[in-house]
Amino acid sequence: MALALPDLVRLAVISPVVPLRMRITSQFTEGDGVEIVAEGAVLEELEAQDIDVTILAQSILTDHAILRKLEDLDLDCGVLRLESEPGTTGFEAFPNRPWGLLPVDIETADLLAAINALEAGFWVSAPRPKLGGESKNEDEFFRLRVEEPLFTLTHRELQIFDLLSKGKMNKEIAADLGIRVNTVKFHLASIYSKTGAGNRTEAVREGVKRGFVVL
Repeated sequence: MALALPDLVRLAVISPVVPLRMRITSQFTEGDGVEIVAEGAVLEELEAQDIDVTILAQSILTDHAILRKLEDLDLDCGVLRLESEPGTTGFEAFPNRPWGLLPVDIETADLLAAINALEAGFWVSAPRPKLGGESKNEDEFFRLRVEEPLFTLTHRELQIFDLLSKGKMNKEIAADLGIRVNTVKFHLASIYSKTGAGNRTEAVREGVKRGFVVL
């Protein structure tokens, strides 16, 4: 009996800097759970691709310009920007899309953690620097800041809610949305937490009550 292979996170790597793009793609190995399905210099090269997360390294585009291009290309994927000086980003401007901003020299383990967090629907950034006078013990730092969006339900959760209300099971939802079953389970747990539901029936009932679901 053949063992079922785990689903891979479908990754695109975009950078106008060829050596940097090559360095990023070479960081991943077969057991990392990542499949590089596209790479190139500009976002337009991703048209009609099936992608979970796109890495944009050293891009000259603003966050909003990136968002507009992704919408024009009909790409529903998380975005991870890698920059020499990451600074900060206003995640609240992107309520329906997982978004990340990290240093371009990020270590492979942290990069993989960020990719998986984005694929699961979170925002990711570097830790805030400690203020002067605060303790700087290494164990007080998180290597990444992973944040749940501040809005009520993500775009993906609303999609899952709709399919949930139609009686679809996890495998059917995953197939319909082109995501992994484990990702569906993750989003369902988030939906239960946000609605206070203990099961699918209660979640749908709460969804109807709050206007997330129309039966």
